[in-house]
Amino acid sequence: MSKKFKDHKKPPRIVWLLTALVSGTIGSVFLYFLTIAPLYGLWKTRASVSVPAVIRKWDRHVSKSSSRSAASAYVDAEYGYSFGGQEFKGTRVSLFKYDSAVFFENLNRTETAVFVDPDDPGYSVIDRRFTIAWMTFILLVPALLLALSFISLTAFIRDPGFK
Repeated sequence: MSKKFKDHKKPPRIVWLLTALVSGTIGSVFLYFLTIAPLYGLWKTRASVSVPAVIRKWDRHVSKSSSRSAASAYVDAEYGYSFGGQEFKGTRVSLFKYDSAVFFENLNRTETAVFVDPDDPGYSVIDRRFTIAWMTFILLVPALLLALSFISLTAFIRDPGFK
């Protein structure tokens, strides 16, 4: 072994603990907002009823990336619909925000159908598709952060100074 490698000190135990806490917290937040919340929306629309709606306004947003990757786009929309004799306003275009632009390109921008939850008529969505490719990509970020948290916590516990 080289002298440089032998003289290298291990990081203090607090570094392992802080890494575990920070990456675990960030990974959990990403897991909730990127996967659990959209999956809840999918579950909530399982018994949805399709009703006609009028799109009142919509806006397509494109975020340009500084890297060579493609720009991402999403759509904000406001629409009105009637259900059970009551008027409602909706803004949810897609269960996954960045999955809405492609769907919206082929949509009639004045009238459409929305899926309404009969148990909660205020909850509606235009596009309730679930794409496995999108979920696989989204799950990668929280999975890596939670794995880093687990590895750091394991290093913290296995440190000889731990009692």
